[in-house]
Amino acid sequence: SNKPSCGTTQCVALAQAAPKFETKPFQHSISTLAVTVPWMATTTIGNDSSRDFGNITVNTSGTLIVQAQPAAYHIKQLSLAYSATLKLPAGDYWIEKLLLDSSSNIEVVGAGTVRLFVRESVVVPWMTKINDNTKDAGKFIFYSYSDVVFNTANNIYALVYAEGDGKLEYATAIHGTFSARNIILATDSQVTYKPEAVALANDGNLCDSDQPLPDLTPPLLTLNTLAASAES
Repeated sequence: SNKPSCGTTQCVALAQAAPKFETKPFQHSISTLAVTVPWMATTTIGNDSSRDFGNITVNTSGTLIVQAQPAAYHIKQLSLAYSATLKLPAGDYWIEKLLLDSSSNIEVVGAGTVRLFVRESVVVPWMTKINDNTKDAGKFIFYSYSDVVFNTANNIYALVYAEGDGKLEYATAIHGTFSARNIILATDSQVTYKPEAVALANDGNLCDSDQPLPDLTPPLLTLNTLAASAES
């Protein structure tokens, strides 16, 4: 974007890069159990205590309701088609491959924090909503072991961490946090830091005792006065 990020000039970030977060090894699914939600239908999983799955597909305008379990869910591939909805209670979800179509929705149900771990690169397509139903970023942790791209016009309410690179396309907004190896912000995209969400989110076993505590101080920015002087 050619638009100035701090009033009439560009912002410059201060301080040192944050230390790399070291999480636990990814937990794979060894199941071949498949679930398909038909067009405009609603299906519930977890009623029989099943937590390990192969491929789960939610077809157009379908809804998948996940029941709360005391242990984590493990899924090889989860696909949400156009306008499909996934309803998640608090807990851990280990998904090797997450495929999302435009206008799909991931909602948080009930109290607590959803912790979603994805092994492969994720592209969040146009008009996708993540936790838009609660708009409380402390209820959703999105952890990518690879790259993550949020395409045009998405509204995301989450604490987002990518071990790879991150990109926000045109007019996409993250309310919470966004941390990645490298970040690209396209025109009119924005990240609104929510320190209260970081403080209140339940990270489960994500953080070991030797991990650095999260920095709740908003990022410090300063005007690039040299650039402004050169332009004038």
